[in-house]
Amino acid sequence: MRKLILSLVALACCAGAFAQQGTWFCSKLGAKLSYTRTGAAQTETYQYVVTGITQAGDKTTITFQTVIPGVDSPKDCQVWTEGGWYHMDVNSVMGQYGDAMGAKGNAPLVPENPTVGQKLADCSVEIPGILTTASFSNVRMSRKETVTVPAGTFDCWVLEYATDSKMAIVKSQSRTETWLAKGVGEVKSVTYDKKGKVLSTVELTAVE
Repeated sequence: MRKLILSLVALACCAGAFAQQGTWFCSKLGAKLSYTRTGAAQTETYQYVVTGITQAGDKTTITFQTVIPGVDSPKDCQVWTEGGWYHMDVNSVMGQYGDAMGAKGNAPLVPENPTVGQKLADCSVEIPGILTTASFSNVRMSRKETVTVPAGTFDCWVLEYATDSKMAIVKSQSRTETWLAKGVGEVKSVTYDKKGKVLSTVELTAVE
């Protein structure tokens, strides 16, 4: 469970939302996005369910629930777009886990209108409840690419970043590529260790 929680956070950028402005998630109230995360030892599934979309000035807030098997009564999570950028605060995105685990920090800010090779700001998150910190660096929108996953074929932007993380006394370094589609959000994400070996893969399996 700790690895899944960190994965959902580190995939940052990974899930966003959109209403009138059109950003990195699904625009349909009640929509359900299903994902499978495959790691070296196990396969996990989870879903994002859009429960609300509100607009205030140029700020669009998306409310959703992260549904994980075995976790009852998921609480609402939120992401937002403002000033041409997509924001993901780790406390808000972790729902029922955020306050309980003292989560703070944010994932990379993702532009609504990126350019190929665009460099983005470094950032970090901290989750004291599971003795975890993660710093994201070398963040950039590297390229545009079409990708096919179980849910279909999507035109995407590829977000890349390096992660230095620490769980208790265990430190690790990794690199992640995340394929993002406007109006959908995360379509695919692959995380590699420092030698280039695949550690985990996330794929969108269905949009309902």
